[in-house]
Amino acid sequence: MSGYFSITFSFKQSRITDGFISDLYQKVTEVFPFESGYFDNEQLSYEAIVLWNQEQLACEDEPDFKQVLFQSNHYTQLRGILYHSEEGVEFELIVPRDDVIQLNKRLYFTDSQLEPLHKLAISLWNEVLVDAVQTHDDSSEAYSIKEIEAGLFLTYQPFAIIDQTFVESFPEGFIDQENIIELENNGAFIIKP
Repeated sequence: MSGYFSITFSFKQSRITDGFISDLYQKVTEVFPFESGYFDNEQLSYEAIVLWNQEQLACEDEPDFKQVLFQSNHYTQLRGILYHSEEGVEFELIVPRDDVIQLNKRLYFTDSQLEPLHKLAISLWNEVLVDAVQTHDDSSEAYSIKEIEAGLFLTYQPFAIIDQTFVESFPEGFIDQENIIELENNGAFIIKP
């Protein structure tokens, strides 16, 4: 995949349970059904990937997560990638950049193409499963939950979801209050104009 667009879901370590991967993938597959494993893992079943990735969360060494392809009528490819650190877990969904961004004298995001990702992000937030959601292209990356809570950094190209409490941590003018939609569980859905 050449250029890509990412939506990164960040989870604090305290959210990681014995059923974390199963719960996460269940919510994702409600919007985007499981297609297959990715790379050398196409033959693995959904259940085998869930079990493997859950076991990897307990690894003392570098975890070896299996990537997943999900089905979508909106994107030519939708791939799920897991990362684990001391702070917690990041789950990144990536799609080809051309599937969500159009060029018409300037770059802009196609709302209809982002709608399924909005739906998934809001669902995970409302179910109190995620601590932050950030979006970005391959020229940037998601910031840590600690950086967000401290009001240092946040990437929302073109949207993010964080706790409303942390919106006030950012410098004045960094986030335009007119571009925030309040969600359940004290969530702030931030849209970049």
